[in-house]
Amino acid sequence: MLRMNFWLKLLAILALVLWPTSLNGQRIEADKFQHFVAGAGIEVVGKVVIPEIKPWKRVLITGTIGAAYELGQGRFDVWDLTADVLGGILVEVIW
Repeated sequence: MLRMNFWLKLLAILALVLWPTSLNGQRIEADKFQHFVAGAGIEVVGKVVIPEIKPWKRVLITGTIGAAYELGQGRFDVWDLTADVLGGILVEVIW
């Protein structure tokens, strides 16, 4: 397995901390951050339960679960799904 560069991990952690603010300083709504954290949580569970599959497949599973959740609510927000997937990618980069 490739070892992740320290600076890449640091950048990923900073992205997690700074992501809720947009470039112009306004806060992104809490729903997007909740989706981001949920995507990261799903990814952590995936890494523990099915560690033998490739990381991109785990991120795909995270995105599929996020899409199913969005469709189950009767609406589909691409930005919520993007936040789910970005949370999963962050876990793959850090862990």
